[in-house]
Amino acid sequence: AYSIERVFADIRAGMPSDVEITERRNTNLSKGLVPRLYDAWMATRRAAKVNHVTGDVHYITYFLPKARTILTIHDTVMVERERGFKRALLWFFWFWLPARRTGWMTAISEETKIRLLSLISFDPERVLVIPNPVSSHFESTPLPLRKGLLRLLHIGTKPNKNLERLLRALQGMQVELTVIGRMTGAQKALISHYDIQCRTLEGLDDIALRNEYARADLIVFVSLDEGFGLPIVEAQASGRPVITSARTPMTEVAGDGALFVDPENAASIRDAIKRLDNDILLCSDLVAKGAENVKRFSAKSVATAYADLYKRVDKDA
Repeated sequence: AYSIERVFADIRAGMPSDVEITERRNTNLSKGLVPRLYDAWMATRRAAKVNHVTGDVHYITYFLPKARTILTIHDTVMVERERGFKRALLWFFWFWLPARRTGWMTAISEETKIRLLSLISFDPERVLVIPNPVSSHFESTPLPLRKGLLRLLHIGTKPNKNLERLLRALQGMQVELTVIGRMTGAQKALISHYDIQCRTLEGLDDIALRNEYARADLIVFVSLDEGFGLPIVEAQASGRPVITSARTPMTEVAGDGALFVDPENAASIRDAIKRLDNDILLCSDLVAKGAENVKRFSAKSVATAYADLYKRVDKDA
């Protein structure tokens, strides 16, 4: 529930010593017109030499000095999934208006940048792709000795996470599935219908989440749509083989360190699980390639990219 806060806590921790960061949190949740405008106005009283807005609070940019303001875009799904008046409203207040009050934007993947620029008119040269980092809490551990069922780990229960199709793929297979996230009644009914041995967990802290990666034999992240796909690099940092979707940004994030499937084809997901279950050499190869890939997402390298942007903004403003 607090993934963005966790991501930027890691970035702050990796920031160079010549950059001073002050964290500001809104007084109100992102609900209602008056509370949002109040927080946007209060942001002007807290303005710094560089102002970096993250999370689902794009409206904080409205009254800040444009030349000294950066907005990070995590995804565009909130607009793309809507239709009619609601889509127009979200587009105007969360993208069009902030784009006119922001000097720079960052996107967490090339795919997110492409989709952002399809929604608004903004100088592409002023939209930098800076990925999410993987937390230092995730450390590579040896694969556990198999003492029973193949242990699969799945992160997320929202519609885009594609849990329902994964459950269909597991029908009749002898596995233990761990799902992290709050499940709906319909999802619980599918687990019962397909007779899948399943553990469900939610509200985990970093240490508990790390332990679940370490416990798993295989991470399955066959999402239909993402802004980034952080579980991919968390799994790679943990030394676990990954199955993920053969579509961007998952392919962009995973590099060579994953086995790719058609996320809309349950048979494709099922075949990939069986393949990794029976091919130790392939698992080892994916783990090694994942360990190399994850170096791109260290908190220090991501923090350095942001620090360079802060200095550029401060110099140009």
